[in-house]
Amino acid sequence: MGMEINGLNPELNTMLNQGQLSGSKIAHLIQLRTFVDQLAVRQYVPANEMAELKKRFGTAPNVSSWGDYFQTELASTWFEADDTEFKKILDTVRFDLIAAAQIFLDKDDRFCAAVEANGLAAYGKDAADWDASDEESAHLYILLQYYTDMQLDSERLTQSDLDWYHQHLNSITDVRAVG
Repeated sequence: MGMEINGLNPELNTMLNQGQLSGSKIAHLIQLRTFVDQLAVRQYVPANEMAELKKRFGTAPNVSSWGDYFQTELASTWFEADDTEFKKILDTVRFDLIAAAQIFLDKDDRFCAAVEANGLAAYGKDAADWDASDEESAHLYILLQYYTDMQLDSERLTQSDLDWYHQHLNSITDVRAVG
């Protein structure tokens, strides 16, 4: 039997035991899982579906929360990235989730419908032909999907989360101003 780490989804134990996840990656994955589960109101697998799966198969899936989903998806996809790049990828997800919670808070259905229509229009084109407007529309559409699928609750953001977000937002703005 291999090693298990509290906070790391059991689906990642094989990768852990094969040495594919450094200590830094593990720590960042645990932080991401905790953050996502704090912000998401809706479960990845709703409780009624979880109960049905357990009844049907005798066991529940290990990936049940959105934190589980992002942790296992990012670890499986990006484990070969070096620790610095891996952290940047996880930070991007954290940033996008905070942005989604902030952008769509108190927005009416018309705004969300326009974001969805513009996003679908962008995705209807070949990505190689996208201009800056298409890229923005596609990104906003993804953020809307996060917001609605996960039922992100901006009131669950801590002051530390908001400080981190604004620090990163300012660094992005500074880079764009220089470029």
